Amino acid sequence: MTDTHPPADASLHRPLNRKNLLMGSLLAVAAAVVLVLPNYVTEPWIASDQPATAPLTSDGGQLATLNPSQIAENKQYRRDAQVLLAEIIQTRSNLEQRGAGEWARFALETAQTNIQRGDDAYLNTSYSKATERYTEALEQLKELYNSADAALASSLKKASESLKNGDIEAAVGAADSALLIAPDNIEAQRLSARASVLPDVIEQLQEADKALNAGQLERAITAYRRALKSDAEHLGAQRALRKTQTAKRERDFTAQMSLAWQALDSNQFSLAKQAFERATAIDANNPALDQGRSQLATRQADHRSSQQLVSALRLERQEAWQKALYLYDQMLVEDSSLTEPRVRRVNAAVRATLDRQVRALLAAPLELSNAATYRRSRQLLGDLDGLVNGDDTPKLRDQIARLKTALQRSQTATDVEFRSDGLTNVTLYRVSKLGTFTAQRLQLKPGRYRASGARNGYRDVLVEFIIDGQAVNPPIDIRCSELI
Repeated sequence: MTDTHPPADASLHRPLNRKNLLMGSLLAVAAAVVLVLPNYVTEPWIASDQPATAPLTSDGGQLATLNPSQIAENKQYRRDAQVLLAEIIQTRSNLEQRGAGEWARFALETAQTNIQRGDDAYLNTSYSKATERYTEALEQLKELYNSADAALASSLKKASESLKNGDIEAAVGAADSALLIAPDNIEAQRLSARASVLPDVIEQLQEADKALNAGQLERAITAYRRALKSDAEHLGAQRALRKTQTAKRERDFTAQMSLAWQALDSNQFSLAKQAFERATAIDANNPALDQGRSQLATRQADHRSSQQLVSALRLERQEAWQKALYLYDQMLVEDSSLTEPRVRRVNAAVRATLDRQVRALLAAPLELSNAATYRRSRQLLGDLDGLVNGDDTPKLRDQIARLKTALQRSQTATDVEFRSDGLTNVTLYRVSKLGTFTAQRLQLKPGRYRASGARNGYRDVLVEFIIDGQAVNPPIDIRCSELI
């Protein structure tokens, strides 16, 4: 196939000599095309079924036939365009295999636009222009292909960070993008697998957090282990599991040591020894264990009964009757045949009971406003007076003095001023109906009181107040001011 054709029969109406001259020129050109150009120009990759024609003019007519150098140049451009197009097809195929349509859709469409323009130019035999378009498109595709590694690295990084932050949607999207770019990439496959189980991991982490907030360390550890069973690489779950296991170990160790020390303080040496052994099983290298074992050996070697008795007598002198009673009880638990602790326990029990009663009354003196409580308190005061033993009972004497003062104050009325608006009907419960007034004074004993106010068309009010026996009481204001 040649790339030039003689023009149509435009020379038939010209003079013969001119026609002969033109025919000679055409024969020379044809000879050059046949004999010379094949040595420099190769045939196109895909031959056209249609004969080549000269480019058309704007009005549909043909331009002048190309000369041999133009034909060679045109063939060169066409060959260049075909080489570029082959490389474009291969590069575009590689990009499509890497999912560029998903992560670089706009850039791919831009390159495709240039390819289409090149195709249009090629079909119009504008091979030079087609070459330019193909070159531009190929550069765009190569640049896009070279950016795939950067896109892959970015997607892998985003997937990893999203997994760390617990962002399910971002993690799945980034992992999927990485797989599109590099389906065989081991890191992308690993991150995709982790992203797929992230919802379950997050659910287990939330369950663990709830358990931690409730102080349920065992339950939290179980939840963390379930999370790691789904995703063994989850760093947050790994750290949380280690931290929680450490916290549980410290808690259990502290609990056992606390039990051991409590047992020692109670002279329960067998229990103390067991607690120390359990603590050793938890953390054998903890230095606190040496101190505990040393104390256990020392206390076991002491004469237990005499030591407890000395402590109990000292507590009696300090008037710490409840503690003395406790020690006597412990001594009798260990050896019920002991006589002195049994005898002294009777007195300690009576004194401890009286001590609890007087301390309860002194802590809540307003309870003395109750008549029955007041009578019992008078009886208690008499019992305490009978136990006074000179200067040996300073605590008891102080309690007696304070109880007397509380009893006297409970029966002493003080002035209390009530204020109102003259329109509210006031009732002081367990005392009297005060009616309407603007100001009124009453004598009230210490205690807790409740007063109500009522007025037509207004919401009732209820006021609770305490009279503590102080010389000056704050005024009590009772008035209905909220319309119904």
